Amino acid sequence: MSGINLRLGCSNSIRSPSMGFEADANLETSFRISSEISSDRTKPRRQSGWAEVIVVVAGCDKNRISRFALTETLDPTSGTWLTSVSVPGYKYEFAVCELHNDIYLSGGQLNSTQVWRFMAQLNQWVSVGSLLKGRWRHKMASLCGKLYAIGGYDGEQRLSSVECYSVFENVWKPVAPMLLPVSSAALASCSGKLYVISGAVSEDCNTSMVQRYDPVKDQWMYMMSCPFSQRCLNAVSLNGSIYVAGGLMDVLYCYNTKVETWSKAAELPMKLENCGLAVCDGKVYILGGRDEFEAATDRTWAFDPLSGQLTEETPLTHSLSNHGCVTITQHLQHK
Repeated sequence: MSGINLRLGCSNSIRSPSMGFEADANLETSFRISSEISSDRTKPRRQSGWAEVIVVVAGCDKNRISRFALTETLDPTSGTWLTSVSVPGYKYEFAVCELHNDIYLSGGQLNSTQVWRFMAQLNQWVSVGSLLKGRWRHKMASLCGKLYAIGGYDGEQRLSSVECYSVFENVWKPVAPMLLPVSSAALASCSGKLYVISGAVSEDCNTSMVQRYDPVKDQWMYMMSCPFSQRCLNAVSLNGSIYVAGGLMDVLYCYNTKVETWSKAAELPMKLENCGLAVCDGKVYILGGRDEFEAATDRTWAFDPLSGQLTEETPLTHSLSNHGCVTITQHLQHK
């Protein structure tokens, strides 16, 4: 089913004349607490019929020749993959994130300003308010009930600009720019702040700087540098710490934001870049990516912070890189 162009206003419900349904927005948001406060206490109880699942969005094949528009969902407990509706208007090097149990996809080559929202409970993509600035190789994160699109590339230069999206107003507004323009950086929301970690500052140079955004003060500041200087990274937050992988590193790094310390959480079996990261059932999942020979992989791993163990998990349905990964809550159908 293709996407519907719906411009969402301040109403609490969304109606589609062609499909004849109305979905209360409160229903959509009642089963998922935003990933910015992901912890063991926010996990849904599987006995209720609802559980966290990992959604993999689009991406490239083993040799970056074919680009996929599929949306696939993994239940890590059963190891079952389900295919959902394809991404409409698919672009390469886009950004994705979760907000209120829905998935948002923005930008992509070349200078796309399009933003799509996947309404998980309705299994439907809809078009929402466009970005102010076309960008790719950027990142998105949710924080305090809003979306942020940060940095990236416009074909000529790295971007420092940051946009903030209100679901109720359906518009993007500019906020304070980053101190250092970067693309292909890692981004995570943690403890009420946004953290931009490392990234590319030019075609040949990367940075080890960590930039933190305070939405209350609308202000950026530099934090302690990270122990690497890479691009093609991804990050997730769990229990007050940020986990970073990619950049052709074979290490999963952990950044404790409370005491500003970096550590190696786990050694990975291979070097990866443009891999997917997601937090599900209290574990950090690393899905797919490209190796040092620029070949994509279908392998996935899960890191358990409690045991410190890294385990290999259900592989992707095909080798994949440059994909999006998010965690949402869905009702599981038991036969």
